[in-house]
Amino acid sequence: MTAHNHSIVWIDHREARVFHFCADEVETLIVRPNDPHVHIHHKANTIGSGHTPGFAREGPNSRISKC
Repeated sequence: MTAHNHSIVWIDHREARVFHFCADEVETLIVRPNDPHVHIHHKANTIGSGHTPGFAREGPNSRISKC
């Protein structure tokens, strides 16, 4: 194994990737959590789009024009 001169760390919401490298080679390490976060959509188990009806999208200050 060669001594690596540089490292780059890429962090995501699911994992971290660590790249150790020098001029000749690259070593990659992937780190994942022991208890991963489970993403639940914010509208899960609800009816509708999640927007308030009418005024929120078509109020008097709306920039959406109807043709």
